[in-house]
Amino acid sequence: PGGAEVLRGVPPRSALRRMQTPQGFRLGVIRRAYRLALADPDLAATDDCGVVLRYLPEEEVRIVPGDESNIKVTNPGDVEIAEMLMRVRGGAAADARGDRGRRQEARR
Repeated sequence: PGGAEVLRGVPPRSALRRMQTPQGFRLGVIRRAYRLALADPDLAATDDCGVVLRYLPEEEVRIVPGDESNIKVTNPGDVEIAEMLMRVRGGAAADARGDRGRRQEARR
């Protein structure tokens, strides 16, 4: 009804990963991958990892830990969220600097 998708199964959670941007590659690798991708009339890429995996399957793509506050700013509402995160982080950093300064004064 109304174009809703129908769920037919749930993959095991151990097989799932949530990814973040930015995705980083050595310049030579990403250039080669896109050179091949742009020559492919059937190119259907959604991100850099997909391009490297498809066009340079011999290249190793690694997953590294991320951070929940590393958000992608795409829509106007994302700017507000990013600003709030920066205020919170800035306040925490200022608090840490203040605590450190107070500890140094106490040692004198």
